[in-house]
Amino acid sequence: MSKFEKKFGKYAIPNLTLVLIMCYVAGYVIEMMGRASNTYLLGFLTLDPYRILHGQIWRLVTWVIVPPESLGIFTIIMLFFYYSLGTTLERTWGTYRYNVYIFSGMLFTIIGSFLCMGVVYLMYGSLPTEIASAYFYKGSYAFSTYYINLSIFLAFAATYPDMQVLPYSIQTIVENCVKYGMSKDGNIYIFISVEQAEGRNIIKISDRGKGINKDIGAMIAENQRVIDEYGKEHIGMYNVKSRMQMIFGDSALFEVLENPEGGSLICMSWKME
Repeated sequence: MSKFEKKFGKYAIPNLTLVLIMCYVAGYVIEMMGRASNTYLLGFLTLDPYRILHGQIWRLVTWVIVPPESLGIFTIIMLFFYYSLGTTLERTWGTYRYNVYIFSGMLFTIIGSFLCMGVVYLMYGSLPTEIASAYFYKGSYAFSTYYINLSIFLAFAATYPDMQVLPYSIQTIVENCVKYGMSKDGNIYIFISVEQAEGRNIIKISDRGKGINKDIGAMIAENQRVIDEYGKEHIGMYNVKSRMQMIFGDSALFEVLENPEGGSLICMSWKME
């Protein structure tokens, strides 16, 4: 443990990835409120160095809640994915080091925004107030936590170089959870975990919905195409399992398990290389 960690470790924010996601939620709510009132409220929160130097210092903090992408099913899936990666990194590195990594990224983003403004002035010289205001306002949307999210993925890849994430496989399973995973209280609960145990990479995805029919689970286990009681074919999970077998061969396991807490539990695993 370093001297800095001994001194400042008590100020570290636990479960920081969840805090960031909640900031995005607040940003989406503000965005919807702005649309309802025909006012783009997020424009008052972006990382705009020109306006910060003109007194709007709250932007040094509020830019964090500006969502990196528009809200959609793929965005929701990716947020769940980054939550799993972030919490895994925090457990591996420790809360303090993970905080330092994320907040360093934020600090360098702020510094980068001011450097970009300086470069613009070096290239074009003094700009009229109205032009500078409009130019930097428009450019402020380029500074978001999008690249910080990407850095989480990069850090996870560097920490777990043998971990492989199947392209589109998680998305397919989570989409099924969104479609069929509504619980009795009318809410949708989706849980994703990523771990390495007993020489295998393991991804578990569960919900609190009505669960998967045992006959469908048996079809998947026997590598059969999934046909429900209404004669409708469901190719999503069949394709995911087939893709895993193509990539990882006999070490690939795709299991439809009983969830003790109700709902579906999908376990995907393969041997670490």
